[in-house]
Amino acid sequence: MSNEGKSNGAAAALKSIREAEKRAKEIVQEAREKTSVNIVQTAYKEAEKEKKDLLIKAKKEAEKRKEGIIRKAKKEAEKISRQNEEEQEALLQKTENVMKEAVSKVAKKVKEILERGEI
Repeated sequence: MSNEGKSNGAAAALKSIREAEKRAKEIVQEAREKTSVNIVQTAYKEAEKEKKDLLIKAKKEAEKRKEGIIRKAKKEAEKISRQNEEEQEALLQKTENVMKEAVSKVAKKVKEILERGEI
């Protein structure tokens, strides 16, 4: 083999090595891109799952709070209702006492009028 033949062979081998390196770099870049996409997709899926879990937890917490508020409001309403009933009963008793007193006064007046013979 002459120098020229060796040179062409070396150049061809160098060219072949460069093409292989180029292809290897492309494969590495492609793998990185796919890996990046996979990482992003995985992160997105995990974020969606976390969001869903947090939303479920928040709804449960809100429901517990709502039930607590409703329970407290019912107790307060019952308390107010009992107070109203007690006030009504006291007012009714007072009215009854005033009516008895009024009837008694009217009866006394009528008796006085009858005794004096004014009618």
